[in-house]
Amino acid sequence: MMEEINSMVADLIHYRDYFFTKHDVSCAGQKQHFIQERLDEVLAKLDSLDDETKNKAEYLMLRGKALSVATDRQEISEELLSKAVKLNPTLTEAWNCLGELYWTKKDMDGAKNCFLASLNHKKDKASLRNLSLITRSTWKDQEERLKNIDTSLDLAKEALQLDLTDGFSWLTFGNANLAKYFISQNPNLMKQSLSAYIRAETDPVACNSYDLHYNKGTVYEYLEEYEKALLDYDVALRLQPTFEEAAQKESQLVKYLKETTHLLSTKGNIKGKRLKTFVSKITPELHLGSHLPVYLKDGDYSVKNLKDLNTGPNPKTILLGKVVGSLFNNSSVSFTFSIVDKNEDSTAVTVYNALHGWGVKIDDSIAIPDPRLNRINFSYKGDSFDFYTIRVEHPMHMIVNARKPKVNSVSLAVLSSSIEQ
Repeated sequence: MMEEINSMVADLIHYRDYFFTKHDVSCAGQKQHFIQERLDEVLAKLDSLDDETKNKAEYLMLRGKALSVATDRQEISEELLSKAVKLNPTLTEAWNCLGELYWTKKDMDGAKNCFLASLNHKKDKASLRNLSLITRSTWKDQEERLKNIDTSLDLAKEALQLDLTDGFSWLTFGNANLAKYFISQNPNLMKQSLSAYIRAETDPVACNSYDLHYNKGTVYEYLEEYEKALLDYDVALRLQPTFEEAAQKESQLVKYLKETTHLLSTKGNIKGKRLKTFVSKITPELHLGSHLPVYLKDGDYSVKNLKDLNTGPNPKTILLGKVVGSLFNNSSVSFTFSIVDKNEDSTAVTVYNALHGWGVKIDDSIAIPDPRLNRINFSYKGDSFDFYTIRVEHPMHMIVNARKPKVNSVSLAVLSSSIEQ
């Protein structure tokens, strides 16, 4: 009987977490009603148990876990789970559920103590995942933050080693790598994060996690794989139609792509004689200044225009251009501006890790060594996008008005993600 009720409680929690995989968004207003109906069935089954057949601690745990799905029964759930772990401190599931309840009400210390208590009795992947997240989410200063992110990654690895088939452990591992990336800027960590998300998708349960698709979309957006980003945001919204952050990210990215398309097609509305005056001032001497010997004499570089660049990396090449416009994108971690080359062809330039407030202005002279050219070409929900971008990892990787930007123009990017695993 207890085994049957345990299964019913697990199904109830899964139903709550993946409600929109079974119901249309039109049912959003009835979600709590449907959950309550299933909760009532579970509670009735629990009530039917004879006192003689009850394992008191397990009974309290199951009742507490079941009640945790009801937003108005959280206090009762917390009380029951607390009693359960006092009667049997080895109940890992009870510790995890209790920790998650503390977490919901922002009691981080209480939550952490629960996950640690669980791990004192058993190496449990859910406890390790929860502890990984809470560790990297709390710190007092930058030194502690760096230490906690390393610890978080170690905990995520430990959870993964317990079960390499668990998609939620892969999701946690991906999130921990992502957090580490924005501290160290090691590109391998970004690749590991994306690989972990892709691996998590192979799990038939984890693939229905809207957080997984939201975070994967966020990484794709940062990598400028915009079509994949939008498709993942769309999946996140279909799995959780009330997920406002995903709706906002999708809307902002489409807006950004439209504005970039317009900026490049109009060349910032700079036309005629003014545009020709801009282009006439594109010379190695004016753009490179004292850096000219480093690149064009001693460095064996050559100046090329946009039409001569290959898609992807262009080593030993310098692109020269004039700024004709820029974009303000509140949601982006990059600064975007457009340039025209000697042929009046245009491209977007996306600069990452720039200090807030850093930028360029119209008519600035830009030189980009070793430019990496990327073509954006896809359609999404009736909108078509086709343009080129050049990604610059931080301001010091280019030359502005014959000078390299100062070191204090550089800041580490911070990515907005929903890291709940």
